[in-house]
Amino acid sequence: IAGMNTRYAWTKGMVYTFDFIEFAEKIAGTYIIQDVWGDPRDLRDADIILTESMLKLWDSYDSWEDYYRNCEENHYQFATPKITPSKLENVRDTNYQFLQSYDFTDEEIVELCKPTFDEINDALGMDYRKALTFMTGYGLTDESVALQKYTSPVQALMVEPELINDSFIRRKIWTMIERRIEMAKRGAIRVNGNYAMISGDPYALCQSMFGLEVTGLLKSGEVYHKYWSDKGADEIVCFRAPMTCHNNIRKMVLNKSDNVAYWYRYIDAALIYNAFDTACDAMNGADKDGDTNMCTDNPILIRRTLNSPTIVCVQRKAEKKVPTESDIIKANKLAFNDDIGIVTNHVTSMIERQAGFMPGSKEYDVLSYRIMCGQLYQQNTIDRAKGIIAKPMPEYWYSYRDCLPKQTDTQEEIDQKDFNRRIVASEKPYFMKYVYPSLKTKYNTFIRNNRYKIIRLFSDKGIKDIGELEAYTEKTEQMKSFINNYHKHYVVGDNDCVINRICKLAESEFSSFSKSRFNGGIFDYTILKCGVEYSSSIYNEIFNIYTEYKRRSSVKQNKMYYEKNEKYTDLDEKAVFIEWFKKRCSEVCTNEYELCDILLDICYQTEGMKSFVWEICGDTIVKNLLSANDNMIYYPVESDDNYEFVFGGRNMALHRKRVDHD
Repeated sequence: IAGMNTRYAWTKGMVYTFDFIEFAEKIAGTYIIQDVWGDPRDLRDADIILTESMLKLWDSYDSWEDYYRNCEENHYQFATPKITPSKLENVRDTNYQFLQSYDFTDEEIVELCKPTFDEINDALGMDYRKALTFMTGYGLTDESVALQKYTSPVQALMVEPELINDSFIRRKIWTMIERRIEMAKRGAIRVNGNYAMISGDPYALCQSMFGLEVTGLLKSGEVYHKYWSDKGADEIVCFRAPMTCHNNIRKMVLNKSDNVAYWYRYIDAALIYNAFDTACDAMNGADKDGDTNMCTDNPILIRRTLNSPTIVCVQRKAEKKVPTESDIIKANKLAFNDDIGIVTNHVTSMIERQAGFMPGSKEYDVLSYRIMCGQLYQQNTIDRAKGIIAKPMPEYWYSYRDCLPKQTDTQEEIDQKDFNRRIVASEKPYFMKYVYPSLKTKYNTFIRNNRYKIIRLFSDKGIKDIGELEAYTEKTEQMKSFINNYHKHYVVGDNDCVINRICKLAESEFSSFSKSRFNGGIFDYTILKCGVEYSSSIYNEIFNIYTEYKRRSSVKQNKMYYEKNEKYTDLDEKAVFIEWFKKRCSEVCTNEYELCDILLDICYQTEGMKSFVWEICGDTIVKNLLSANDNMIYYPVESDDNYEFVFGGRNMALHRKRVDHD
């Protein structure tokens, strides 16, 4: 393990695997260090070293022995809630926060989006191998492949290629593709990348522990990241969410020296920062208690990352006190009012608004200032949970109403408010209609209603939509007024910011995307069956349960649509709903194979709700398929040498493996 996150009484932080005994012997020339209480310690007696910042209340104890005795008496255990992964991923999706501050050309946006669009288009082709890759991802190896990672339909497809013709499986693929297209429209662009936990320089820490001059092994601007060094990269770009502006992004040089590789040989799945620059400060004050960075060697992002000056937001400390129960209740209430997402959205709207002005203009520069201030207001929302009085973002930055002049205003105040109205970030950007369903509904309603108005008012001129109206050369005053009001009341921000441009490129790329091609081909569902006999009486009882399921599913779908619950609430309710019907079916028919065949005959002989049999008997279907296929599964693996097909620009091969029947 490269590192692990620790918990103990008042203790929180990351520890990484580093041979401090070897350091003592080769570099320090002694095993003795002084702990935070001033007591000498022999490192050979220690398995792990915690820093002063990890033990939050160290100065409330007289010594290590005093602290440890209290932990034991109060039954605390040293725990590890999170460890570094054994292997890092090869690909990740960006999010809009990572990309929104870049200044891309149209050609660069096309190049950046091409792997994502290629992957989606490959999946649309319904090639079995490519569809399977789309559903399982790129990260499979002969050692890591495991059926239990996936849902029953995906497992079944890994066993039986013929399932690609099943309309139910095709609809599953269609749903995933549709979701992936929407993700692309909101800035989820696939790049070579991974998330890694971050660490300070352990070599520099050891130098400090022994009272040596702190030089570290990494210079300013350098990091150590074994994964990317092994990939042959020279530089990487690092991101940490939530972020607001380009100042939060860092392009770092990889140190690949033999000395660095030797001392950090155990830290193979983490990102090590140097001890001399402000990279972590730039990333919204990232610390090293489990924070992660998304890292990529994407050439466009490397080329366009500017390493803008660091914005340092001081993280204020609350007054130290012995907390009472009322203090704890107050702190919990304050934590529930965390507005960091709201502040981040306001900044994103400012970036969209800024795209409507020329660089160097007063409007552009003021918005640049406000965008950078967003980092401070993010920090203020965090500080508020500590009981610290924090200044909120000014409302006139994002509220149109707060920019309206009053009768008592001076001319100077009126002029300032006129300026503020020109730059106010009051609407969410166009792409966010794919983030917030309510915004998409509002947008679609606005577009539909205005289209009806245009047809009613101007159809005699052959004009059917806003585009044709704006292109009309001989505009009447009524037409000009309509166009002006249309843009005045437009429900989203439509300036050409980077994510809006990516969104519209994705909309254009997949404008002809249709569900009809996923209706399925010729498929013999009997390959899913066990081949057991069952009685007509049990069949009829199960059929009645199925009929009730269809009725209640329809009612439930309508309820979920109108109530607009949180996603996780809907998933929890669905799980309980399915479990109830599964219990009823098993009470009527105790033989899982008999039940499976009954439901397959009910759901597959007509175009019924095939999802029902998969929800109730998915595991049994997979068992049947494994038995019929000698327990063999198929899975895609990246293979540059003997590749069989290309998916998303990657060379892939379909491997086979015999697995345990259970």
